[in-house]
Amino acid sequence: MSAGRHLEDFVKGCIERLLASGQLGLDGRYCAVHRQKGYYSAERGKPIITDVSIEVQPPNTKQPALLWIWECKDYSNSVPVDDVEEFHAKLQQIGQDNTKGTIVTTSRFQESALAFAHAKKIGLTRVVKRKKIEPIGGMWLPQPNDLLTYNALICESEAVCRMAALTGNHRLDRFCFSLSPHQNWLSFDDCLTNLLIGTLARDISRDTT
Repeated sequence: MSAGRHLEDFVKGCIERLLASGQLGLDGRYCAVHRQKGYYSAERGKPIITDVSIEVQPPNTKQPALLWIWECKDYSNSVPVDDVEEFHAKLQQIGQDNTKGTIVTTSRFQESALAFAHAKKIGLTRVVKRKKIEPIGGMWLPQPNDLLTYNALICESEAVCRMAALTGNHRLDRFCFSLSPHQNWLSFDDCLTNLLIGTLARDISRDTT
């Protein structure tokens, strides 16, 4: 099985569990989750195949009232803004009035990708330890009032990347980067302070030996 197919199956399973537990804010009784389903694009004259999708169809209706499209990016490098722009174009073609979108990655997002996604209200999500998916900023889809938190995440993410490059230890984001306000991980400021006094550096060295 290819890495892309594996990630799609993994994300589909995560979404099904999130729906069942009510964490996506949708009534799972009226939702259907699909993998590799096509939705017609008038611009292309043929369907656009999506990685994973949720169709929300209320009772006694013939068509979904909402499509939630999930794009999976199994990358080792950061997701560039071009990928987010392309995904946005797909959403517009599928149905701009009843379609929402979220990108899931095993890596992280470039600063420009974060900014574009926020402007277009595209959700950004990371795979955490290959066990679950969690939204960046603690929200599945961006909200108008989360700009300060969002900008702080951009700064924190970029700073952690620079620290990892300077130290040569690319596992630093395990200690520094918090995807959710509910996780009790070190903030970047605390991480930097500890690194400067050598405490965290010794912990990392002990963990990797």
